[in-house]
Amino acid sequence: MASAAEIVERYFDAWTSKDFETARSLLHDDLSVKGPIETLDSADALMESIKGLAQIVTAAERRGLLEQGDQAVVFYDLHTVPIPTAPVAEWYTVRGGKIAARSQRCSSSSRRDVEGASWECARARATA
Repeated sequence: MASAAEIVERYFDAWTSKDFETARSLLHDDLSVKGPIETLDSADALMESIKGLAQIVTAAERRGLLEQGDQAVVFYDLHTVPIPTAPVAEWYTVRGGKIAARSQRCSSSSRRDVEGASWECARARATA
């Protein structure tokens, strides 16, 4: 079975390349997501959010990936149309070869910008 880091890396690569089918296949149905912008309780809800965000993402540069047992943390710079660079850290828990939980953090200096990006994302979804 793949390690937590390998699964998280595959998920990151999938969603950032807009391969949503692969990204979804790496998530438990009852996925738990907690972050500064939203709290979600299913993989389908996360994928809906990610698809909206992907409309404004111009790049995501992975800076690091750490693993300990069934947990992995990925650090990356998220580049979007409204925000040139937002540093992000996401902490994942993997269970049975799929992502079971994700907790997201943004730098305090970029949180306001990320919330603005979320608003832009929501607005884009509402007009699509």
